Amino acid sequence: MQKILLAAALAILVLGLFPRIGAARHIIGGNITYECLGNGDYEFTLSIYRDCGCTGCALLDPEAFIAIYRCGGATNCALLGQRSYVARLNVPLQNRSFVEQPTYPCLIPPNVCVELGVYKFRLSQYQINLPFSDESYHISYQRCCRNVTVNNIINPGDHGATYTIEITPEAQKKCNNSPKFNQFPPTVICADAPLRFDHSATDPDGDQLVYEFCAPLDGGGPLQQNPLVYASCDGAYPDPACPPPYQDIQFINSLYSPLAPMGGNPVVSIDPNTGLITGTPRIQGQYVVGVCLSEYDKTTGKLLSRVFRDFQFNVANCDPTVVADIKESKIISDKEYQVNSCGITDIKFINESYQRQFITQFEWRFDIKGKLQTFKEWEPTVTFPGVGVYKGQLILNPNTDCGDTANILVNVYPDINADFGFEYDTCVAGPVAFQDRSKTASILTSWNWDFGDGGKGSGKKAEHVYRKPGNIPVT
Repeated sequence: MQKILLAAALAILVLGLFPRIGAARHIIGGNITYECLGNGDYEFTLSIYRDCGCTGCALLDPEAFIAIYRCGGATNCALLGQRSYVARLNVPLQNRSFVEQPTYPCLIPPNVCVELGVYKFRLSQYQINLPFSDESYHISYQRCCRNVTVNNIINPGDHGATYTIEITPEAQKKCNNSPKFNQFPPTVICADAPLRFDHSATDPDGDQLVYEFCAPLDGGGPLQQNPLVYASCDGAYPDPACPPPYQDIQFINSLYSPLAPMGGNPVVSIDPNTGLITGTPRIQGQYVVGVCLSEYDKTTGKLLSRVFRDFQFNVANCDPTVVADIKESKIISDKEYQVNSCGITDIKFINESYQRQFITQFEWRFDIKGKLQTFKEWEPTVTFPGVGVYKGQLILNPNTDCGDTANILVNVYPDINADFGFEYDTCVAGPVAFQDRSKTASILTSWNWDFGDGGKGSGKKAEHVYRKPGNIPVT
């Protein structure tokens, strides 16, 4: 009995040491930057972005477990263990905010919720100093896991992220400040719409910046049920983050790669000199994208730092703000409609265009016997001179970026007066003979008869046998 009680007590104690065990599939991006304050003191900013619109996803952690390692040169980073850190910090979450939805001039993207958490800290607040070293300092944070709905990496729900930055000996010498990205990428990208996002950064020292797509860094694993491994390098929340080198996230082979994270042909690309991301994403989905920003000394050309950032592009089908549409007899193709009229030359056009709040101007145009006639009513009645084929257009917001046009083909056919006669023997039971007596200047090609008792027929002439007497409506 004492052994059982002791085991239970140990289990409770261990669980109490790891209060945050649980699923945490929510991470969609982040990065670390630093500012040199002099005398070995630095201020760091860790930015973490999470999906706040998914079901069952974790909140931002109240604390970030940060580790600082020193390696490179004489010390091989691969030889370090999780407890080989120079310093370990528990940094509280300082503020949270929601990332604004992107605005498109002519499209309405679906709602995607992204929350930013900022962990900002100075080393001097923790009585830590980083003296000059001929080896690099690595400041790192790791957390599992990524969204399970990501399309371009293998088993995304089992992989986390590493956000790290290196302070090289060259950066230490000149008390360098890392560059900072100017803005976060749009939360939603509209499929088949040109993408042009300025992913540039600002460097306070005026050093040379080079941008490239690169593989996001893996960090932390899916192990979270066992409290003994939860804080290990294979656990969901390494405490603290483990030392470099870090593994790259593995993309789905043949479809995606670090340089083509969204696939397609041509691929979305980034300008190495300006950071401008351009292209036209075609396939809807969620894609993890990594950007590496290398900072070179403006005088010596030596590498000072590399800022790693990854984020999630959500490529979605966006609704257009303005769509030209009418009530038609037939849809010929996209944006081309056919309206048929039999014998009626005064045709009222029904306007089914949307979104009405974005439609500021509209105009109907018809070519009638070589003359262009325009109409400004929302639903005009147009008089055509007679039988014939006429072309027209409904134009919304003409001469603006957010407009649309519906092409209209109007067929005015000759009038048809449907009529028929019938004969049958009133004394002898037998079939009733029906004959078409319709009148039209057109050519009749098909007939449909409804004999009123459930029977159907076709053809210019038809016969039908009624099984019961009575007054029966025939069409």
